[in-house]
Amino acid sequence: MQFRQQSDISLNGGWFLPIFVLSAVLYASAARSEAPAAQPVTISPADLPAWQAKSFKGETAYRVEDGGQGPALRAMADGSASGLCRTVQIDLDSLPILRWHWRLDHAPARRNERMKGGDDQGLRLSFLHQSGAGEDSILAIQYVCSQSEPVGAHWANAFVANAQQVVAHSGPAQPGLWRSEQRDLAADFRAAFGRAVDRIDAICLMSDGDQTGALVEGWYGDITFQAR
Repeated sequence: MQFRQQSDISLNGGWFLPIFVLSAVLYASAARSEAPAAQPVTISPADLPAWQAKSFKGETAYRVEDGGQGPALRAMADGSASGLCRTVQIDLDSLPILRWHWRLDHAPARRNERMKGGDDQGLRLSFLHQSGAGEDSILAIQYVCSQSEPVGAHWANAFVANAQQVVAHSGPAQPGLWRSEQRDLAADFRAAFGRAVDRIDAICLMSDGDQTGALVEGWYGDITFQAR
């Protein structure tokens, strides 16, 4: 993907606001919480009707299938770039720890992932925070499974400076192998942007091969926010 993902995913282009209507939805529901304080919150990519889709180049195919551990979201891209997003209200002060499961069956070739021409990912999970009404008030952490960068490496998205990519797993595709990841999302926001973020307002996912023409396949399992 390009976080402006091939076409116009930029803070000016509208991945965050017009596409997923964050401004209207988030502030109308600001007093609402996904769950009682300190109780884990689980978001399922397999709950496909709860996610909104946007295509930027062709269509990445997203289907709910049995991935060997129950229902999961299968993503297949063949030179395409389209993503899914859903609005949430997650209190990061109470639930700063993020856990999720994913599986990479077919990855893009090794390339410079920090450059626009190499910005394809077999697996990418993005967490968005909006602090105001303007598009420039939106910050995003994107976790990726990298073929060329080590775990913990991070860099500004080649298309959107306010989106920081963080390597959660590094290595080649391992078909059929589910991986469990854990990150301190609150700490990653502080490290990336130099300030605390108290809330997550949207989650996006995207598997894409539009920059390199790659065939990629990945699976997304449950995403859980929990206390330390």
